[in-house]
Amino acid sequence: MTADDIRAWLGTYLQIKKERDGILDVIRELDKDRAASQLRSPRLDGMPHSGRVSDPVAESADKFSALSRDYERKAAALADRMREIEAAIEGLPSQYRNLLRMYYLRGLSWAQVAAALDFAESSCWRLAAEAVEMIRAERGGDRI
Repeated sequence: MTADDIRAWLGTYLQIKKERDGILDVIRELDKDRAASQLRSPRLDGMPHSGRVSDPVAESADKFSALSRDYERKAAALADRMREIEAAIEGLPSQYRNLLRMYYLRGLSWAQVAAALDFAESSCWRLAAEAVEMIRAERGGDRI
């Protein structure tokens, strides 16, 4: 695994987070839809009604529940990938951690990172390269 592989892997964090956040939004929408669909009043017109489903509310709840579980599994898998990246950064000395978190986890530009840390951009690049090498050495032959 090369330093470029490590950088690319770290660079996936924001994409993963965005996808996970989108899935969490879908789960919230499903929960609202499920609650709204179960609050409807039955028709009270005095006439017997029959449908194909003996308990449409229960069937609807089962479908919403299954869909929510699928989305929750996907969100959990993405969160695991995020935690893997965070754990790799967590093992670094604090100066490197802060720098990589700003750039890879928060999505700041190198200019913004340099300004926040009161460093020259070239110093940030050098420190980032050192941090990537530390992660590469730590991960050894692990596949990303």
